[in-house]
Amino acid sequence: MKTKCLPYTKELRKVGGAPDNEDRDKVASFLPFFKIFYDTTLSFSGSRYVTGNTFVEQMMGLEAWHAK
Repeated sequence: MKTKCLPYTKELRKVGGAPDNEDRDKVASFLPFFKIFYDTTLSFSGSRYVTGNTFVEQMMGLEAWHAK
């Protein structure tokens, strides 16, 4: 078991160790964007949606989030 973890341990030491709470907070700040992006992607690629009607609304939502 220890030998399986060795490559990962060496790599983590190169970059300063395992992620801490600050790193997790930085990543968590992107989650709202990823949720909007995911939902938008699903609506554009869904075969049951009329994408022309939702396109402008979805893009404006992404732009509004990005402007924050």
